[in-house]
Amino acid sequence: MAEKRKTILHVAGTQLSVISTMEEDRLQQLATQLNDHITAIMTTKPSASLLEAVMLTAISALDSMNRENEGGENLRAQVREYASEANRAVIAQGELKRENDRLKEEIARLRQQQGQMTL
Repeated sequence: MAEKRKTILHVAGTQLSVISTMEEDRLQQLATQLNDHITAIMTTKPSASLLEAVMLTAISALDSMNRENEGGENLRAQVREYASEANRAVIAQGELKRENDRLKEEIARLRQQQGQMTL
């Protein structure tokens, strides 16, 4: 397991001390994205407080996360359905092969009978 490290992040003029196993570069990237989002909100709506911008950013992040989770669930459901269809196809293939073998035996039996009748 990775060792926890202390990382200092700067977001919206606030210094944050974070203790995490996450790589510092990744934490800094996330802090930059967060800062960019907050800055965009405050630029678009100058009357927004920092708290409002942070809350809107959090809502947006949660919405994105929920949509991604829903998409993942949809993909898992599709994979389960495809696996089920493949299983049904394998079963049907086995049944068709058995029927084919039975018909081949029937043809051979009928040919044999036909051969005995012509003698």
